[in-house]
This record gives sequence, C-alpha cells and structure tokens, in this order.
Amino acid sequence: MSISNVPLDHIILDDFRGNAIPLTQTSPELIGTLKDRIPPLTNPQYSTAKEAAWLTNNDIVLVFIEKEDAHAFPTRILNFHEIVNDTIGGRPVLISYCPLCRSGLVFDRQIKTRLLTSGNTNGVYESDMVMYDHQTQSYWFQVKGEAIVGSLTGTQLTLLPAFLLPWSEWKTLYPNTQVLSREIGFSRPYHRDPFRGYDKLGTMLGFPVKTTDSRRDPKEKILGLNHNGVSKAYSLTQLSHTASMDTIAGKPIVIFSDNTGQAGSIFDATIKSTTLSFFLEQETFKDHQTKSTWTLAGKATNGPLKGLHLTPLATHNTFWFSWVAAFPHTTIYNPHSQHLIVKEAPNH
Repeated sequence: MSISNVPLDHIILDDFRGNAIPLTQTSPELIGTLKDRIPPLTNPQYSTAKEAAWLTNNDIVLVFIEKEDAHAFPTRILNFHEIVNDTIGGRPVLISYCPLCRSGLVFDRQIKTRLLTSGNTNGVYESDMVMYDHQTQSYWFQVKGEAIVGSLTGTQLTLLPAFLLPWSEWKTLYPNTQVLSREIGFSRPYHRDPFRGYDKLGTMLGFPVKTTDSRRDPKEKILGLNHNGVSKAYSLTQLSHTASMDTIAGKPIVIFSDNTGQAGSIFDATIKSTTLSFFLEQETFKDHQTKSTWTLAGKATNGPLKGLHLTPLATHNTFWFSWVAAFPHTTIYNPHSQHLIVKEAPNH
C-alpha cells in the first residue's frame, strides 16, 4: 500500500468490537478478516413492484435506469450490504450506498478495458465508506468515486445519473421497475432502520472527519453537482418544495426538490434545443413555456411535452460533511439571489 493520495492513518477500520483502528496500525491479517464483513451483493435477485408491498410509500430507494431497464434499491436493504455489483440495461454498474453519509451513488464498473468488481474494506475515510476492487485490491473513496490507495490511485470511476427518491414516486413513474429483493440469502432485519434518527441536524457523525466546513450543519442534506470542474451544493433543507433554476459552468439547469427535505434531482434545463424555466404550482412542477407537468424524476406526464424526459445530471444526494470532504472548493447555491426561482405561476 505504498501508493496513495491520502494519509493512510486517516483511513479507519471498524473491527466490530468497538475499536476504530487507523490503517497504519492494522495487520494484513486483520485487513483480510474485515473485508466484506458488510457483505456486498454480486448476484442480486429482484422482485416486481407488486411483490415489494413490504415497502412503504415514504421509503427511500436508490433508483437507476438504463435503456428503460429500471431498478430500485431500497435503502432498508442497502443499509446492510452497501454495495451491489450488477449489469443493468447492458451496462456494468456499481450500486453503492454509505449510510454514514447518506450517499447513494451509481458508477460504471468499466474502466477502459478493465471490468471491476467491488467489495467493502469495512473502513471509512472522512466517515465515508471505503470500497476495494477485487482486480487490483485498490481502495476507493465512495463519495468521490476515486481510488485513494493502491495501483489505481487517482483513477476516477464514471458517476452515472441516479436518484434517491420516495418509493411512491418511483413505482408510479415506473410500475414495471425491478426491486432488489430481500430474498438474497442473508438473514438481516431489513424491516428495521438501524440509522433511524442519525440524520438529525446537530447529531454526531459516525466517525471523525478531518475536512470541515462551518457554512452548513455537517448533516444538512444537499444535492451536490460537479460539472466541468465546477462544484456546487444545493441544500434540500433550504430549498424545500421548489423548482429552482441555476446555471453551472454555463449550463442552464433545474433543481426539483420535494416537500420531505430528503429527495431532489438536477436536470439539464434544455430539451429539443429549447431552454425551459420551471415553477411549482399546486404541488406540481411545470414549465413556463408549455405548461407541461413534470415529475421529480424529470418526466413530462401531461401537456405538449408529455412523454419526454429531461436529461438527468450525475448528482450526489448526501450530507454536507461528505460532499465538502470530496469537493472542498464547492460553492453553495443561494436561492434568495436567484430571480428565476418561482414557487407559484406568475400573474399576467
């Protein structure tokens, strides 16, 4: 482990005995013993939406669609596995979820000609999951999608557009979605949320972090966007239920956020060479230009643009502390300085 781009003593292993041990103080035997103690899924099984009746409407699912092949991964299951290796719509993907930083991300597993399979080191860096790949044993900082230890150090995984959404929103939009099944060969209390209450503002982090930024509470839920080298954070807490317009690195974008303060999505605001502007009217997202209605997942369900999809941008939905650890030079979106934010349709 001579190759790295982070201090090795900042990577902390949890030995499941109440001890947090810096990587520099661990033995190869302990490292090997702890690998995949939180078992990743490499042969995931799926059920239909109807068979997933155990989910409540408000349950959060990490969702991904490729070539109309829609899949939902309940965080109730991901809490106990964190990593799923699969192929969806012909694309090899890494489904990853870190409960400690509420970071649900989907990456392409293909790096040039190499196909990676990921596992869990049972370590954290900046209180975020550290993954490893079977092929080179390199360590990966999940929230940044970057290898931080090993021969692939500095290599970046390609982040794909995915959403953390309420189950009710996704199953309505994609009733034929596949849902990660609880029948996957493990005995885990998937009905119970071991992290319930962990997301409250002002509460302690799972592990200490070295990178801090007092501009926001560490556990404030944000959408983070890194586009063409520009990083920006959008506070779900501050936005509440809105359609917000912004521009990042010259690209017009729209941010949809729901009334729970947990879910949101960011899209390219341009469709068919026309840049749309959006507003919220009677709990429904609409665009000014055509008055079409849009879902939180960016699909037009009524109006002249019905059936069209906005292009989603690869977005992080995570805690502030996690985002700023990966992208410390981030700016913060200030809705009060944006004249295009409209909660109700303007009167004409």
